[in-house]
Amino acid sequence: METHYIFLAYHVGIASVFPLIKEKLANHAQVSLLYYSSNHLYDFQKELGILQYHFNSQLYISYESDYTEHKGLLKNDNIEAIINANTIPNMCFIISGNQLFSERIKNVLLFLGANNIIVQEQYFVA
Repeated sequence: METHYIFLAYHVGIASVFPLIKEKLANHAQVSLLYYSSNHLYDFQKELGILQYHFNSQLYISYESDYTEHKGLLKNDNIEAIINANTIPNMCFIISGNQLFSERIKNVLLFLGANNIIVQEQYFVA
């Protein structure tokens, strides 16, 4: 059964999921990435641009600057848009960031009715 993989990454959390994103694309899966940064710096941006060029019908990337450590997620319209525009039977949400980010995003996803949520463990200090 087909699955739409939706990655939500914050800062260095992208390092944990970048290899998984490449793997899913190589296996012809539909992938969306919401990449959050409070300072407009995005690691792997060049590599993600190359992937987006090569997999333009499989990969959607949105660079988000509407998250801060102090206030959390300021709006969730892009998450809602991805959920509402989905045409694949299953969605899997993978969250990768620090603990506070992961908890906040997971709560937003639960509020929006998402049920297949994976939190990627972080083994480094941001």
